[in-house]
Amino acid sequence: MHRLLFFTFLILNLGVFPVSASSSGLIFKSDTLAVLEPKEEHQVETQTIVSLIYQAHYRKLPFNDSLSNVVYDNFFQSLDPNKSYFLKSDLDYFDKYKNQLDNAIPAGDVSFAYQVFSIYRERALNRIDKVYELLEVEPDFTKEETFETDRDKLEWKTSW
Repeated sequence: MHRLLFFTFLILNLGVFPVSASSSGLIFKSDTLAVLEPKEEHQVETQTIVSLIYQAHYRKLPFNDSLSNVVYDNFFQSLDPNKSYFLKSDLDYFDKYKNQLDNAIPAGDVSFAYQVFSIYRERALNRIDKVYELLEVEPDFTKEETFETDRDKLEWKTSW
């Protein structure tokens, strides 16, 4: 039962699918992924998309520091809505980009997204390892524990 819940979690929340089994356990495709880095064509593609947005978007919003902040906040909210992967220290580090996205994105610089995703993927794989550890031990149902279902009430964690 625990393993079924674990695999459901992996597939639904992380998009991680086991690709084969070995004597030491399942092997995940994500374990062998190379470090992702922006490619040369990403700059031109990003600039093209920004140009199309400037020309065709119905609201004609200026891409300034204010919009940069909104993009930044929405990016982290959509990537980690449950505050499960990033630490407060990660967000403190990435805060320096909060007012720079309005300059970086139109210039075709997508390195920010790649930096964020690198941390996200590392944390996701670490969580998979942690889940395996938790599955090795039977749950103690005598403990008094709670779970906050409204994740907006939670602060970003400071450590794991």
